[in-house]
Amino acid sequence: MHLDLMFAGADLDLTGAKPGPGGTDVDVHCAFGGGNIRIPADWRAAWDSRGIGGVGIGRKEPVMKTDDPDAADLRIHLRALFGGVGLRA
Repeated sequence: MHLDLMFAGADLDLTGAKPGPGGTDVDVHCAFGGGNIRIPADWRAAWDSRGIGGVGIGRKEPVMKTDDPDAADLRIHLRALFGGVGLRA
């Protein structure tokens, strides 16, 4: 799955989804914008982010983070310029 956000925002609701075999990948590219991703409470998430100017992934409890991307139900790959993603269950 891929999201491109430029001077815009988006909400991606995956609460009714099942992870694909080996997990689900979401690539997010944003400039001066961002998005929110909602996942089922029992999913494990892993992420990496790169960018300039306040870039990051904000996690709201009770999202379960894993440092092992292979064990994740969701992997977020964020590339941003003054933007970010909110992750919540």
